[in-house]
Amino acid sequence: MVRPIYVIAGAGVLTGLMVFLNRKINVKGKRIAVIGDSHSAGFGWGWQDKLSWKYNFELNNLSKGGQSTPWMKATLEDYYKKGNKPDVVFIYGGANDSFGNANLQDVVDRIQAMADLVRDNGGTPVVIAGFDYQKAVQPNVSSKYIFGINRYRELQKMIENQIRKAEVVPTWSEVDAKSVGGDGFHLPETIQSKFANYVANKVLKS
Repeated sequence: MVRPIYVIAGAGVLTGLMVFLNRKINVKGKRIAVIGDSHSAGFGWGWQDKLSWKYNFELNNLSKGGQSTPWMKATLEDYYKKGNKPDVVFIYGGANDSFGNANLQDVVDRIQAMADLVRDNGGTPVVIAGFDYQKAVQPNVSSKYIFGINRYRELQKMIENQIRKAEVVPTWSEVDAKSVGGDGFHLPETIQSKFANYVANKVLKS
């Protein structure tokens, strides 16, 4: 079993004009990078690891819990400056921005900038919108989080409608209150496998 090195895949949605690249990506044996927050920071057991084992690709995971898109963008830029050339980069972030006071359009613009950076360096960006917090998280947490949950759902829709020239994995809606772990916000390992399958079915060649 090959252990992943982690690569960022940018899933970009081309809406507005509703323009999706809508093609499946061959990641078998490729160099894959992942950039994101805690939703991708399950090192050794997260959705990205599940995919790396299934498709036997080299995984370079740059993700870090608690981070937002300014950190993601700077980290990805530094990654390229060091000479790295991933074939595919998965980009999955924005939750922490949504629960803060970030302007959501600025968040989308940073995600687009990351997707553009990947493409300009010869890679394929895959932007992941995430899973539906209103269905999975809201039933498990205090009402004080509802504002942030609604903002994140709004951001996910913006990602799906505005991202250009990237593969976009739309919001995973097949979740409920039992889909998250003890903290109420994150998918446990058993559900990470289901999320990995969802991502694969949307954008990866079998």
